Amino acid sequence: MKLPYIILVLRGYCNFTGYAGRCAIKNQLYVRMLGGFDLEYDDKNIIFEKSSATKVNRLFQMLVLEPDGVPRNVLIQNLFTDDEGDTSNSFRALVFRLRKRLSATGIAGFEYIKIQKGVYCLDQTYVSIRCDALEFEAMIKEAKESDEYNRIQLLEKACEIYRGEFLPNMSNISWVVTYSVRFKNEYLNAVEILCEYYKKHKEYRKLYSISHITSEFYPFSEMQI
Repeated sequence: MKLPYIILVLRGYCNFTGYAGRCAIKNQLYVRMLGGFDLEYDDKNIIFEKSSATKVNRLFQMLVLEPDGVPRNVLIQNLFTDDEGDTSNSFRALVFRLRKRLSATGIAGFEYIKIQKGVYCLDQTYVSIRCDALEFEAMIKEAKESDEYNRIQLLEKACEIYRGEFLPNMSNISWVVTYSVRFKNEYLNAVEILCEYYKKHKEYRKLYSISHITSEFYPFSEMQI
């Protein structure tokens, strides 16, 4: 007698096959980089490494920000200086350490990091990875292509996600600065659009609220609200 379906449960990953079709249920890892760095796995905060600026964290952060992958040479360039000796061996050791850290936190995974033709990316077979910075930027992009009503809704949601400077404890690292400036400009532009809308529609409470929050993030901003 054949069973109508087979259920395989592997470290939080459910794969259903047979008459019922095929679907996957993944655990979720949420990575915050705006205003600080922390991780939440299935609604529980987890400790990755004490300092957000360690090479292990920096490798993880870069891979999170580029879901389609990052070439090996770009990772090495951003993680090591020319006077650090054999960067190839150091990089291989770093990838091993990151895999070990991901496994130790209890995050569901198999390879954790996939490598294909010299491009490295996080393995999302058993876990869905979300990032506040990516969601913020996706909403900003969608808002630009929307009508006024939906644009305002999206910009408000984007500004709620924005908790402050991108990885503020790593502002001396060049690739972090690049992202930080981009996100800051997108945020301030969104705030400016919202303030103009609130003034026009006399929504003064919202105007005050977003003005106050922005002044706390960037007290010396030249933006006129």
